Amino acid sequence: MTDAVTVPRTGRPPGPLPARSSAAATAPEARVAVIGKNVLAATIRTALSRTSRLVPEEDLACEAVVTAEDHWVTATEPPRADIRWLPVRVELGQLVVGPTTVPGRTGCARCARTRRHRALGKDSSRSALLRRHGERLAERASPVLTSWSCETAAAFVASELGAATGWLTDRALVFLSLTTLAVDVHPFLPDPACPWCGGLPEDRPPVLMERPRPKPDRDVPRVRDLRADWEGLVARYVDGRTGLIRQLDVRTDYPYPMVSAPLHLPSGEQEAGFGRDLGYGACARTALAEALERLGGAR
Repeated sequence: MTDAVTVPRTGRPPGPLPARSSAAATAPEARVAVIGKNVLAATIRTALSRTSRLVPEEDLACEAVVTAEDHWVTATEPPRADIRWLPVRVELGQLVVGPTTVPGRTGCARCARTRRHRALGKDSSRSALLRRHGERLAERASPVLTSWSCETAAAFVASELGAATGWLTDRALVFLSLTTLAVDVHPFLPDPACPWCGGLPEDRPPVLMERPRPKPDRDVPRVRDLRADWEGLVARYVDGRTGLIRQLDVRTDYPYPMVSAPLHLPSGEQEAGFGRDLGYGACARTALAEALERLGGAR
């Protein structure tokens, strides 16, 4: 299997942070708590003091909590379950911001951890690193955490907390490279089985078809043309760090066009969807659809 892909492995391409919409409202001065005793936390406090009112975490009027760690932490529980939480932490050569966790809303930090783990798999180099050196990484600050990266992260956190809507960390993780300061945004889908924010509905008799959905042609196996919103489907499901499907692989080890869509099931087992057709575009659409079908069958 080759390493060529039909779409990028990661989410949105690296580069400067996207500009916010002019329609996004700016919230009034908020009461924010910053938890942390390191340089990163101190820099974030300085940035937030210009736009927000810093208060202790236990203050009843506190509206949001920021946790800042200059080492690798894997905590997914908010310090307070009743207010908005924005975690910031360092993982070796990158700084990770998010996701914004809001009480009563799906898409929390536990969901993000689940998606990252399944995107890479239990046999990935990241998982092996955590198993072998997780304790040491959790105790030591990253040696490449500079004042520039701290200030960049602090400015971003202040921007996120100052916006009433349009958060980049809304059901998404933001990665900041500590060596290049490149920014990469990776959205993720909430985990419906998440014990913190999930809530699957009770099983009930299914409604198989409320209205007829005829196929567009007798030789077409689907009732929907996947070409109509292909870019949206890829953005929703395919991401090398947080997606249900890790990537779309163009296979060159077959005598005809073929694309595979690897993914990890909730059990940890690796599966893949496959697409075979006369063109790679049609192969990719079939592979993505089959991968999601396998995932649905596993549930």
